[in-house]
Amino acid sequence: MTAIQSGACSINDLVAVSGMSRRTVFRDLKVLQDVGVPVAYDARTRTYSVGDEFFFRPAAMSTEEAVAVLLALRKMCPTANLPYKNAMLSAAAKIECTLSPAVRRHCEAVLRRVSVLPHGHVPLLDVVFLRLQEAIVERRIVCLRYREAEDRGCIRVELRPLHLVYDDHKWHVLGRSGWDRTVRSFRLDRIEAVDPQGRLFLQEQGFAADEHLGNAWRIQPEGFLYTVRLRFGAEVAEDVRAVQWHHTQTTSPCEDGSVIMEFRVDGLSEILWWVLSYGDQVQVLEPAVLRERVRRIAMRTARAHDRTPTCAGK
Repeated sequence: MTAIQSGACSINDLVAVSGMSRRTVFRDLKVLQDVGVPVAYDARTRTYSVGDEFFFRPAAMSTEEAVAVLLALRKMCPTANLPYKNAMLSAAAKIECTLSPAVRRHCEAVLRRVSVLPHGHVPLLDVVFLRLQEAIVERRIVCLRYREAEDRGCIRVELRPLHLVYDDHKWHVLGRSGWDRTVRSFRLDRIEAVDPQGRLFLQEQGFAADEHLGNAWRIQPEGFLYTVRLRFGAEVAEDVRAVQWHHTQTTSPCEDGSVIMEFRVDGLSEILWWVLSYGDQVQVLEPAVLRERVRRIAMRTARAHDRTPTCAGK
């Protein structure tokens, strides 16, 4: 009941959520209809839903569910660069009030022994996020005061915001830029002001964030696909293999303990800095253009460390 109250669900969705067979799910949907619950079926989307006018009493949380929710709201979310942190803590307090004393004591015992290290702080995140979120829903054009880099001044960008994306501890907004009408990404921590305009834009029927990002390493597709093959040394092989870095990732272990990883990536700029972070424990096998970029940066790094350190102003 909770699943279809929260939104339209297919039979496969309900089977996955409930762990029951398709036959049992169909039977339970019929029982709900028989007792007066307005369960509706949409033949176009093949989904079931319950009208907004009907409200199910929330089901009691299990101990595991309570720990999971409070872990996210009280420990993980407040330490990450996420908006509405005060609202998260308030929601956690309200949820705790609905728990039985035994479950509450268990949650407290678990959370006392869990620490999540902070990822930094973006001062204007709540304001910037809220204004962009509203502009996306209203399809309202905004003007951004945007800092392209730490050592540069701000530029003014007219944007048709389409989607918010959280990646690698940073928020980005995808939108159609007034510069060239292409979809670009802008980091929220570099936005110093969001000025909503009086103009609206038409909804983009063909835009989907997942399709736009495609095979980009992170958030910036460049329009050209590369097959990237890397050999990681034995010292880091296990750590590297433990993470799914990209949805195209394949892994081949070698007899000497090293590992070869292969990706199909749109653009090289983003993956370049990830490769460099592994220093001498990674070797670029292909493409040659990425190997050459890594080689040049490594040479410049070596030359910089050959020089005697100096301090500005001394």
